[in-house]
Amino acid sequence: LNKSNDAIALARKIEHPFSIAYALNFSAWLHYMLRQIDSAASLADEVISLSLEHGFFWVTLGSVIAGWAQASKGDTVEGLNSISSGLQNYRSAGASLSQTLQLSIEADTCLQANELERAQICLQEAITVAEQTGEKFWLADIHRLLGETYHRMNNAQAAESHFLNAVNIAKEQNVPMLLLRAVSSYARKTSKTNKQSMLNILQKTREKITTDMALLDLQEADLLLKEFQQPIHV
Repeated sequence: LNKSNDAIALARKIEHPFSIAYALNFSAWLHYMLRQIDSAASLADEVISLSLEHGFFWVTLGSVIAGWAQASKGDTVEGLNSISSGLQNYRSAGASLSQTLQLSIEADTCLQANELERAQICLQEAITVAEQTGEKFWLADIHRLLGETYHRMNNAQAAESHFLNAVNIAKEQNVPMLLLRAVSSYARKTSKTNKQSMLNILQKTREKITTDMALLDLQEADLLLKEFQQPIHV
């Protein structure tokens, strides 16, 4: 976050509108990844405003984050409309970078709206795109969301498969926060046999994350460990 804020500050200092929009958009993505709704919304709104003023294509991706934030605050219909419009316009311009993340954001929002089949389609497409392009930085969370989707569809076998994929990918990529999120999701929904092993991984992963930031993923992990009386040493 500090580096992201530095990038925005530098872009503002040199008064270069495209660089400002560029830095703001990536910062909005970061706040989405950290599940910080208000900050993501504020940044996305500025991306959209600046892009409309100067004719930048960043308005497309800004609309995706803005739509997710809007849906997260309760307006899922308009939020999904904003996401669909933004992603469609982004693709129509021939752009393909970060599609995996954009599709994941759409699916995440579909789950909020209980549009399970649409979420499934988005996530399966995201996996296909990741395999075709090699863009796999968000693949762990894509599988986690598919696990959530299949769990809500009462397909326990598919849910478990994708939760395990999410855990293994996050481990392989060495991304503690995504591992924490994947293990937390899996531990809540798996059988007693697997639950203890997931809680052990969750505890070890949580102890490695020493930030003072009040992040929702950390709070949820701490509550889960407390619920099952696992010691937390941070």
